[in-house]
Amino acid sequence: MGWFGKYSRWRDRRFNVVPFAALLALFTNAVLAAPAAASIAFVQDLGQGSGLSTMSATVSTTGNVTAGDSIIVFVATNNSLTTITCSDAVNGAYTTDVQTTTSDIRGAICSRHNVQSLPSGTSITINSSKPANIAARAAEFAGLAATGTLDATAQRVSNSSRRRRSRSLARRRRRTSCWWLRSID
Repeated sequence: MGWFGKYSRWRDRRFNVVPFAALLALFTNAVLAAPAAASIAFVQDLGQGSGLSTMSATVSTTGNVTAGDSIIVFVATNNSLTTITCSDAVNGAYTTDVQTTTSDIRGAICSRHNVQSLPSGTSITINSSKPANIAARAAEFAGLAATGTLDATAQRVSNSSRRRRSRSLARRRRRTSCWWLRSID
C-alpha cells in the first residue's frame, strides 16, 4: 500500500502538492502574522530638580523631546502625607502611576505618553500637596504605547525591627573545615 496507506491520493500524480502548499502558506501568513511592536528604548535623561521645604519643584529639560515619545518623572519627598502631581506647559497634566510611602519617605512615578515635542529648557513642574523636600528626575523613552502602558504596580513595605543574620562565606568555610578536622580525629 505504500507510505500513505489508504491515503493514496497524496501520492497520486493528479493531486498537485505545490499549489496546495502555496495556498496554505498564504493562509498561515495572513492569519498568524501580527504587526511588529516597536522596541522600548531609553532615549535620554532630561535632567533633575529639587526644592527644599516647598510645594513645587521644576525639572528643566536638558534636551529636545521627540513627539510621540514618553516622559517618565521619578519623585521622592520627605513628607509621607503628601500627594504628588506633575505637569508641563505643552502636554498638560501627567498621570501619577504610583505613589508609595516607606516610613517617612514618599515616592511617586508620573508619566505622560505620546507627548508633543518639547524644546530644550522646558520646565516640568512637580507639585506636592504639603510642604516637603522634593527631589525629581525625568527621562524620555521611545516605543511605549500611547494608552494602556501601565502593566501592574506592586509594593513591599517592611517595618520589622528584627535584624537579619548572615554569616560570611569565610566564616562558614572555617566552621566546615573545623568539622572536617574534628571528624578525622
